[in-house]
Order: sequence, then structure tokens, then C-alpha cells
Amino acid sequence: MATNTTKTSAEIDAEIKALRAEKRAALRAEKAAAKQAFLDHAHDLGEWLAEVAKVTTAEGVLRLREVLDSDNVKAYVEKSMKVENATTPEAANAVSAGHVSDASSASHEASGGHDA
Repeated sequence: MATNTTKTSAEIDAEIKALRAEKRAALRAEKAAAKQAFLDHAHDLGEWLAEVAKVTTAEGVLRLREVLDSDNVKAYVEKSMKVENATTPEAANAVSAGHVSDASSASHEASGGHDA
């Protein structure tokens, strides 16, 4: 004998409602995880940058931020990231070949006006 496993429309509606709630919860969890991952990586980047710049004091961190907060450095980083994130091989080659404008002035300014 075969048993009838047909669900009623009310049962299906209840399952749909439960699935929608589960989906919303999953989306919230994914969003929270992505935000936390960003914050973790941003923190790691800051620690790495301080280590590379040999900064060991709060005053040193503030000075490093001042140095990096120049228009030339910000423009260089922004252009480098745009080219780095480009999908064409030509764009990637431009970064590796050093064909990003303002690179020398940005690195000159980042080094406090001293040549590296």
C-alpha cells in the first residue's frame, strides 16, 4: 500500500515561511562574518604597516598616518588598486612594469621627502 504524503497548502506555506526566515538569518550571518573578516584584515594591515615602518609608539602611528594621508600617496594607492583589480592582462602588466602615474612622487612623499 502506498501512503499519501501530499502536503496541504497551509503546510507548504508554513515551510516557505520557515525557509524565508532561515534565509534571512543566513544572510545576516554572512553579512556579519564578512564585516568581521574586513575588520580583522584591516587591523592586520595596520599592524603590518606599523611593523614595516618600524613604528612602535602611538605618536609614530599618528605621524605615519600624516605621511600616508597626502593626496599623492592616496592617488597612487587608488590607481594601483584599480589596475591591480583589473581583469585584463594589459592592466596587470602596467602595475608590474611600474606604469602607474605619480608613483615616484608618491614614494618620494611617503619617505618624508627623502629618496629611498
